[in-house]
Amino acid sequence: MKIKQYLINLIVVCGFLSAVSCTDDFSDLNKNPNAFNEAPIEAAFTGVVKNSYDLLGRMNGDMYLHYASYNGGVGGQLPKYGYTETGVAGMWADMYVDVLKNTQQIIDDHDTDPEFSNRMHMTKIWKAYMFSIAVSTWGPIPMSDAFGDNTSVAYDNEEQIYTEILKLLSEAVTGLDDDGDVFKVDVLFNKNVGSWRKLANTLRLKIGLRLTHGFPQLAEAAVKASMANESNLLGSNGDNQFMIGGTDETSWNWHYNKYVFKTANTDTYPYVNFSYLLHLKTYNDPRMDKLVEPAKKPLEIEEYVYASGSTTDTILVRYNIPKYGKTLGNSTIDDWNLDGNLNPYRGLDGGDYSQPSQELFFQPQSRYYINTHAETCFMKAEAALRGWGGSKSAQAYYEEGISVSFSQYDVAGADAYKAQDGIKWGTAFAGDRDIYAITNSGISADPMDKILRQRWIAMYWQGHDAWCMLKRTRGVTLPPHLSPDGSLVNAEYAEIPERMIYSTSEPSINSAGYEIGLGFLGGVDATTTPIEMNKPGDFIDWPSLPAEYNWDFAKHWYGDSEDDLIAKGIPYVKL
Repeated sequence: MKIKQYLINLIVVCGFLSAVSCTDDFSDLNKNPNAFNEAPIEAAFTGVVKNSYDLLGRMNGDMYLHYASYNGGVGGQLPKYGYTETGVAGMWADMYVDVLKNTQQIIDDHDTDPEFSNRMHMTKIWKAYMFSIAVSTWGPIPMSDAFGDNTSVAYDNEEQIYTEILKLLSEAVTGLDDDGDVFKVDVLFNKNVGSWRKLANTLRLKIGLRLTHGFPQLAEAAVKASMANESNLLGSNGDNQFMIGGTDETSWNWHYNKYVFKTANTDTYPYVNFSYLLHLKTYNDPRMDKLVEPAKKPLEIEEYVYASGSTTDTILVRYNIPKYGKTLGNSTIDDWNLDGNLNPYRGLDGGDYSQPSQELFFQPQSRYYINTHAETCFMKAEAALRGWGGSKSAQAYYEEGISVSFSQYDVAGADAYKAQDGIKWGTAFAGDRDIYAITNSGISADPMDKILRQRWIAMYWQGHDAWCMLKRTRGVTLPPHLSPDGSLVNAEYAEIPERMIYSTSEPSINSAGYEIGLGFLGGVDATTTPIEMNKPGDFIDWPSLPAEYNWDFAKHWYGDSEDDLIAKGIPYVKL
């Protein structure tokens, strides 16, 4: 009965991830007289990956994309930097039961059998990956004692957890055998052992960099080891690593299921974050056409441009811009004393703003990226800048990352983009002010600023990775949420969360373990409680800023002159 159920599970999840691989492998199983003996681990691991895809899709949509300033303000407690008890408890339970416990069960069942050597490394890579997400989301959590028989489960501190994660990844890099065993149904890499090794080594680089502030010695050792194995890092867009949904309703992408199939209302639908879109607009980024949908309602703008044939005489014109992002919240801080009549967004409805690409992010089989070549290039650039290895200079990796990101989306114009001030290595640009004039899209000449900014741009929709990068570096200044959840008492605004609170059931069902975790956090289980991974924030006193409504974010959308409007066929009116 147990084997039969495993096979049923395998059939259910076969449509998820790499359907061709599943079809080919079932053909192999039908010809193999020992197939029934081999099926359980295949079904179990495939189920773990599917559960991971479902869970991370939900966490990405409800939390990470907002924390990374990729999506603009929508309704609901989690997107507004708060939480619900049921929501947090559900994510915690799904992470530990559906993903981590099932992963550990595979290891417990087969770890001592040499015939499963490669598959154990692969399973441990996944364990390391999912624990890396859990610890960077919650902070100290149960790991070493998480899956025993004890009713009270101790929490490990962050350093202990990251040490074990990096150990698992290091052992996989060296231990995987190209001629060794493979999953008969490999829903991630179609039995390519080299791809698994690249997953382990690229995660080691990513997680190592994530620790540069909190645990610098761990960080340096991990990054140097990863860069010393540079051939086992992602080397092309063909190496990009992702999970992908299936055609069956049970394996659809989370965003498609929630917002398209179920026809979400405009107040809850995701829109492109204002600050992210501002960076694309400021630098004439051609990737905007692939990542961002036109707004439902064009935004009318009036501005002075050079008259046709002149570089001195100006005229006032009126025309429409096609895309604009949504801010995190639609309120303002009382101390700013802003006149709502001057708000450029006055009169817009909740659904008027630009949405993320429907083709890329809202299809049943939309991808959840684990690692990309572009992101890897920027990570290598940071490693090289820190003097932690690499066959190229930080600048070379940085420029390669931009080109690779353009290629990922099949977009031309990378060379022209890289030639602009602010993007070009060694140059700076003041950028455009946001709608409140409290932040801007300027990029300094500081190499680290460039690397982090371009990585943030290239990682669009990789909400968790971007959130971790923002809080462990504080390298990109972004506006706060101006309509935070009511659970944040007396808050006119809120910075991005430092972490998520523990499951609200932990104090009652695991009180002793919870107290240990609480002790690691200094006694406060809150979204504002810093974790060791995070760099301390030198937060801005937002109410004291001289805020004002302005149109800088929309001006010169098509260029500086009337001739630019004519050349691009843009209808306009002279005023």
